[in-house]
Amino acid sequence: MVYIHPMRLCLNGFELHGRADAVKYDDEGRAIEVIELKTSNGMKKAALESHVLQLQAYLQILNAKQGYIIYIDRASGRVKVFRVRPDKRALREVIQRAKQLHEALTSYSPPPPKRGPWCGLCPHKWSCWGGGYPRRRS
Repeated sequence: MVYIHPMRLCLNGFELHGRADAVKYDDEGRAIEVIELKTSNGMKKAALESHVLQLQAYLQILNAKQGYIIYIDRASGRVKVFRVRPDKRALREVIQRAKQLHEALTSYSPPPPKRGPWCGLCPHKWSCWGGGYPRRRS
């Protein structure tokens, strides 16, 4: 098992960098499992999309057979584990998002907004959503 495993994926004109929390290898040195640890406030019913996409990128880069997102509740210490299998469609989404961000950074213009669980924490939430934070749909 290797802890804090850095990796990168070279794309046209830029690189995607990441660090998996742990990677388990077989006897021949091939990655078989990738583990991502996350702390949370309360137990998750499902893994967050952004965490799944992050793990998907790691699975594809390392050609691993499966991965796990492990949430640890800050208050109680309870643990919830979600297994993730490689999905090439998810990797395409990660690459598309990375390209959009790269283009935004190199052109000095913001990427198109995408609502997510982190919007409430973002200092740009008011300008991003045209003067108001988007409400959750019921």
